[in-house]
Amino acid sequence: MNVYMQTLFVCTASAFLTWWFLLGLLNPFIDSALAIIKCALYVILSFIFGGITGIYDALGEKIIHPIRRIFRPVHVPPLVKALIFFMLGALIFVLDHIYGTKIYAEDETIFYHIVFLEKTYWITQAGLVIGGFFIGLAVLYFLNEIWKGINKLLSHTIRVSVVIRR
Repeated sequence: MNVYMQTLFVCTASAFLTWWFLLGLLNPFIDSALAIIKCALYVILSFIFGGITGIYDALGEKIIHPIRRIFRPVHVPPLVKALIFFMLGALIFVLDHIYGTKIYAEDETIFYHIVFLEKTYWITQAGLVIGGFFIGLAVLYFLNEIWKGINKLLSHTIRVSVVIRR
């Protein structure tokens, strides 16, 4: 059999399968086959994962839950997070200016000059990307808080009453 006949058989078979799918003849068969496979996998894997879930529940009860009761998550306001991210990004810029320029001075690393308060700072590309990422996170947190404030102001109803007296 040559390649052209094989291509013709494949195209004909895919046309029949497509037509049967469009008529809805294969959907119940596939649903039933997948249900049988799912049931078989559930029966086989329930013995294996039954013991694992028991161990996980025991670990959670004896170790994880007491630790979570002691160390509850601390709520950090978003503006404080923004300030922390901004300070972290600025710290990365400063450390890269101080140490990155000395480490990569002999290398052919690309340095970018940034002018801040009329002084030129040299920063490597990696420091610029990582520090800029944290500065960008700070800006996003700050903009999110501004938008929340604007939404809060605009969502309040304003009532105006006019009293006309004679």
